[in-house]
Amino acid sequence: MNKLLRKDGILMNRTIIYFASLLLIILLSGKPLEAEGDNTITINLERSTPDPDDVTFLWPSMDLSDSKMVGLEPAEELKGIPEDFPVQFFGGYRLSSSGTPHGGIIPDDTVSFLAGQSETGEYVFLFDTDNDENFSDEKIFQGLAFSFGEDTGGYKGVAEVAFEYVQDGRVRSRNVDIEVYRFTNYKKRTGEPPIPKFRGQVRELLTGKVQFGRIQMRLGLHAEGEYATYDPKTSRLILDTNGDGILDNGYRSIEVYRASKPFSINGTPYRVERISPDGSTLTLAVHDVAVEERRDLELGKPAPSFTAADLSGSEINLESFRNQLVLLDFWSTYCGPCISHIPALRSLWRDYADKGFAIISVSADKSKDKVLQFTQDNQMGWHHVVDTQPERRISRAYNVDMIPAYFLIDQNGLLVAKYAFASQLRDLVTSHLTD
Repeated sequence: MNKLLRKDGILMNRTIIYFASLLLIILLSGKPLEAEGDNTITINLERSTPDPDDVTFLWPSMDLSDSKMVGLEPAEELKGIPEDFPVQFFGGYRLSSSGTPHGGIIPDDTVSFLAGQSETGEYVFLFDTDNDENFSDEKIFQGLAFSFGEDTGGYKGVAEVAFEYVQDGRVRSRNVDIEVYRFTNYKKRTGEPPIPKFRGQVRELLTGKVQFGRIQMRLGLHAEGEYATYDPKTSRLILDTNGDGILDNGYRSIEVYRASKPFSINGTPYRVERISPDGSTLTLAVHDVAVEERRDLELGKPAPSFTAADLSGSEINLESFRNQLVLLDFWSTYCGPCISHIPALRSLWRDYADKGFAIISVSADKSKDKVLQFTQDNQMGWHHVVDTQPERRISRAYNVDMIPAYFLIDQNGLLVAKYAFASQLRDLVTSHLTD
């Protein structure tokens, strides 16, 4: 039987007082709870349209053309297409990712759209916003001009659309903002293909707060801008590790983490245990293997050191390259852009190898034999190491999650350039050899 406490003439149950006080503390603190019993943390997330001042969405990452989502004929039966709409291309945007479990249920997760060009030259779009395969009640969207640099651009259509997805064994539906980009100039394409390049993007971000020990941190979740459902395979976390209030998912940001890979915060390794398909809840668990914590690479500071075996089995230690200018080249034999830059690297090596310049290429390939054969066939006579999964220690030390990536380390072991473009390398090398 619970003991009773008399106070001010009122009998109060101590158990009730304890839980009421605990609830009051939680409500007043406004902090997320950390479940300590099973070493997991569950975060509730809220959905919002990204604020450009808060988070940056850059390149539209869903390639609708390569995914065979755009064609000259519709992929499903469509009704109510206005007679005056100048249809050139039929498209569909699948919004449910392949990593989201359906349990045998097939939702209507693909939203149709039409793209055309009017007699006056305007690029126009028509979206099936209610996803009923009927365009009779839809409004024509005048394309908005966009550009990515001087040689890539076109027109985009924007719409709020409805789609279906599966969660907890049931078909559910909701709305999401999408953008479809029609490129009239695409630098990676040559000639006149029958279908221009189309790309898409989901304009959605989920945000919340997570408690890592004594540190509370802002967290964002997005499905790489491609999908409107969430799972560890296709989603990314954005952690405000520097506490500036901005969720930085820009190019090469160290605040972006793949949800499929473990990460470390304040010395504790974590992994994403599960994500609800609608993204409303995210559960993290303490990982059982140590993970190196990301550090911001500062120019003018010592470059992360490493020791690795080269293709012949000999040891390479970055420290042994002091008094030389070193170019770190992160690449692989299956990376098209990496391969296209090999002639430029070969030219640099031939011109400056006897002037205190060295190249260390760090391959993401799994097969050392394949890299050895490739480097011999392509006259890549400089130093090579293979940074294999799952450790990828060198790539992790330099925060490399996309290739190619180039870093320049001066004669004192200081980092003088990071994530440089291939077109910048010769100028960077010559300037630091003559300093």
